[in-house]
Amino acid sequence: MSLKDSVFQTIAKHMSDPEPDRLPGQHRFLGQPYRRVDGEAKITGRARFTAEYDFPDLAHAALVCSTIASGRIRNIDTERAKGEPGVLEVLTHRNMPEMKAPPLVDLANLSKGMAASDL
Repeated sequence: MSLKDSVFQTIAKHMSDPEPDRLPGQHRFLGQPYRRVDGEAKITGRARFTAEYDFPDLAHAALVCSTIASGRIRNIDTERAKGEPGVLEVLTHRNMPEMKAPPLVDLANLSKGMAASDL
């Protein structure tokens, strides 16, 4: 048994759980059939999914990760990739636009939350 498992088992022994799980009886939809607004369209093949819509000038991104677990990057040659048909740009650490740092979240007081302007 690992140390982590031993700690979890010890904690579980000493934590009180006075209430049984209320989940099964509390939610009227859990485990029950219900009529979906889009159900018939989906099962008959008439529903359109996001990938089936035509968006003019839609661009896709492809992330390329290192194939070496631990190494040092000496050079990134992007010229061949830039020359491929349909490629708009190849972003690296050298030409990446500056990004705004995400707002700090106070884990001790999550009830404050973030304002929409923080996003």
